[in-house]
Amino acid sequence: MANDIAKYFLVLVLGIALGILIGLNFIPPQIIEVPIEIQVPVAETVRSAEMFLPAVTSEGAGVLFPFGVEVKIGTGKTLVDLGNLVFIDDTQSSIKKSHDAVAKVTGQDLRNYDITYFSNTIQPTVISGESAGAAMTILTIAALENKTIPPGITITGAITNNGSIVKVGAVAAKAKVIGELGYSTFIVPKGQSTDVLTQKVCEQTSGTENCNEVKGTVMAKDLVQNVIEVSSIYEALPYFRLD
Repeated sequence: MANDIAKYFLVLVLGIALGILIGLNFIPPQIIEVPIEIQVPVAETVRSAEMFLPAVTSEGAGVLFPFGVEVKIGTGKTLVDLGNLVFIDDTQSSIKKSHDAVAKVTGQDLRNYDITYFSNTIQPTVISGESAGAAMTILTIAALENKTIPPGITITGAITNNGSIVKVGAVAAKAKVIGELGYSTFIVPKGQSTDVLTQKVCEQTSGTENCNEVKGTVMAKDLVQNVIEVSSIYEALPYFRLD
């Protein structure tokens, strides 16, 4: 009797096991979706900032010309695309000093960027000396921070490696054209808001034209609503909303 029960139990267990195995064969396979991470190349980001800068012609008259700086991730290249704009003195030195000042202000390593200076001015304009140094510094900071220069403001001044802004020439002549074109704010180096406007006076003597610079009584601060003196790029930043 006991042997019969054991046999039936064994058959029952084997039947159940066989049924499970047969049932598993009829269960449709499950598809497990494994997420695949697709690498999408990041689009190259180019940031730029632009402003009109003051200069003087060979005749001593003030002019404003468009100027911009473009930055993008790169390997430290410096490119120049100036069209009709010509730098004739100390350009390379001014750019180097500007880069040093930008790195000091922002804490960024400019060797990680390619920087392009550009201008689409139609009028041939010659810039001598380092008077655009402060402006190049302001524009590079604005481009790096992806900010726009506010309207109605511009700057003149040479830049040093540590960010100081130092004196340049013909500030009053620049102020004259800035004021005539409706700009409200002109940032100048320390002590130069009182630069006096000079005029070229020419006389004909025995068929020969002789020209001299004659100082008047009008100062730079008389020609623009706000002529603000600064001694460093740090003092200039708040006026361009870069602080």
